[in-house]
Amino acid sequence: MKNKITKVRKIEMTNKDIVISPKKNRQLSRFAIILLLLFFSHFSWGQSLLPGSEDQKDWNFVVAPYLWFSGLNGELSVATIGTEIDAGFSDIFSNLNIAFMLYGEVRYKKFGLAIDLFTIQMSLDGTRPILGGAVNVDQDMTFLETSLLYSIVHTEKWSADVHAGIRTWWMNTRLDAERIVSPENRIVENKISFVDPIIGAKVFYLPHEKWPINARMDIGGFGVGSEFSWQVMVGGGYKFSKSWTVLLEYRFLGVDYTSGTAGTIDYFRYDTTMSGPLLGVMATF
Repeated sequence: MKNKITKVRKIEMTNKDIVISPKKNRQLSRFAIILLLLFFSHFSWGQSLLPGSEDQKDWNFVVAPYLWFSGLNGELSVATIGTEIDAGFSDIFSNLNIAFMLYGEVRYKKFGLAIDLFTIQMSLDGTRPILGGAVNVDQDMTFLETSLLYSIVHTEKWSADVHAGIRTWWMNTRLDAERIVSPENRIVENKISFVDPIIGAKVFYLPHEKWPINARMDIGGFGVGSEFSWQVMVGGGYKFSKSWTVLLEYRFLGVDYTSGTAGTIDYFRYDTTMSGPLLGVMATF
């Protein structure tokens, strides 16, 4: 884990400047997520690789570029500046600089390796009034998820995997606190990276040969990187050829990460949830 403050300008370390949003009680929601994950994991043992013909090739490959139309909400703090974010996709899209998203899989029989890369560079203005002004957020965020897969059951209609791996985060966050009482802004910037272990399950159902349905979920963090992280994806697609499928899903990704001591220059808190529809194209070969 790395935590490095790259730039701090015009910070006055006073108690009045410390803004700590009330911490929401997330225990019930986390417990529900864990129960849901365990339910799907248990369900998949009775129901693995994509459903279809039992006569599968030994080697299979998947490449799926996608667009995630995500919003972002939660709490964000750097040093002594804190804010609450409540941004829909339209807010992010209108201030989007760079975005790249790609999912890939390689499988040999029942075993596989999956990689999910997401990177975005965005700006959010006027997220919350603080001390007579507002906090503007500029953030470069990348996460890379790498998981080992194991196919536990494969039938004509059902398939399910269990997986375990890591989700690595890189964030460069810049907060610009506008002040009405002062002609100068207070700006802090933080670079951080951390690694979350993750475990999860994925279930596929094929009600029709051209209409796959899937659900995927995982939990992680466990205090190793973040305190807790979770992900849920539910959706389906349309298979318009032997090798190509259009995907439409809804994705949630939450993470609760804190480092440093509140009120000090090395403090960083990122307790947010990203959510929104996902549109992609999947090639299998």
